[in-house]
Amino acid sequence: MPDRLKWFRESELVHSRWAMLGVAGILVQEIAKPDVFFYDAAAKTELPFDIRGVLAAEFLMMHFVENLRMQDFKKLNSVNQDPIFKGNKLPDHEPGYPGGVFAPFIPGDLEEMKVKELKNGRLAMVAFVGMIVAAQVTGKGPIANLVDHLASPMTNLFIGVSPGCAIPPSVDYQGITIPTPCLPLWPGA
Repeated sequence: MPDRLKWFRESELVHSRWAMLGVAGILVQEIAKPDVFFYDAAAKTELPFDIRGVLAAEFLMMHFVENLRMQDFKKLNSVNQDPIFKGNKLPDHEPGYPGGVFAPFIPGDLEEMKVKELKNGRLAMVAFVGMIVAAQVTGKGPIANLVDHLASPMTNLFIGVSPGCAIPPSVDYQGITIPTPCLPLWPGA
């Protein structure tokens, strides 16, 4: 069981880092372009190339990186050597914290920074779920929801919103239909 617990911690780190990036991206996008709803912004973007090629390349690259991460977890520091450029090697590290070129400067005590990262990551995961649920219910982004709440705090509450789904059930993008179901939190949603 301790090995599973270590893997769960590794997974929590990865998910929290993605959540922190996602929450920051949603907020920056809404500040930069408040007229664009983050939930369907990507579907309205026109690309000069077919998205299926990008998805295929992304799946292959992420598969490669995730396999390396799993191998490094099973046998620590076993994938530090670059497979193509033999002169490149990462320093030995602990799982989740590669160091070296990925952390050339650490602004404080590393152990304290790890705890802060984990706490901020957990908060970001909860914030991301909250942003998604609020967007599904209201059809607005987090800053627009905050502005509405501040304008009328007693009428614009999360619990005061009538249950339902304000987003379409699917989005069509370059000939691909992507289902966008609401989270199953509301009866009849």
